[in-house]
Amino acid sequence: MVFIDIPTPRRRWKASAGLQAGGAGLDVLGIEVTQAIQNMAHTVRLIAGKATTIRVYVQPRGLTSNLRVRGEIAISTTLGAPGSYVASANEISLRATQHPTLTEQRRDTALSLNFVFPSPPVGPMSVRLKRIQPTSGGNDFPIMPGGEQNVEFASAPMLRVRVLGYPREAWNDFMTYCDRQWVSKYTYDGLFDRLVAEDGLFAPQVA
Repeated sequence: MVFIDIPTPRRRWKASAGLQAGGAGLDVLGIEVTQAIQNMAHTVRLIAGKATTIRVYVQPRGLTSNLRVRGEIAISTTLGAPGSYVASANEISLRATQHPTLTEQRRDTALSLNFVFPSPPVGPMSVRLKRIQPTSGGNDFPIMPGGEQNVEFASAPMLRVRVLGYPREAWNDFMTYCDRQWVSKYTYDGLFDRLVAEDGLFAPQVA
């Protein structure tokens, strides 16, 4: 009896359009974990149980044409530990030339990869960009080493506020100091929640 070894066909991956052979890669300019207001140093305290957006800012290199991509991050309690994966809520275009700077990406959510984390637990959290996937198919876009972000979520009581009927002409709130492009209920709620979280504002006591 003769046994014949028949090789199993291997899946052949196609290269994504727009990639330059050898030098393609993606640098992570920064990862920002925000609940409305934040900076790149993450000095604004993060509150556990509060809806959180994770924004990833990137810079491609080695592209010959623009490439539309989605992303995936790995979230764990410590760097390198097993964690969960979260897909981006949006797509972005990696531009072959004049890709938006870090400042430009921070000003426009359509330029950054955004991930939603509904209810983070109390304690440390490590975030790392895991995958960049071209929407047209093909190989993942290579990610350069580095770019992890470690943050801490603190416990804070939920605030219940009873609205009092003050005459509007008798006072001005902090939204009057904002440029018109920032005036919205979303911005107001974010600023209000942050002030409360930082003990800068207290709910009125009603007898």
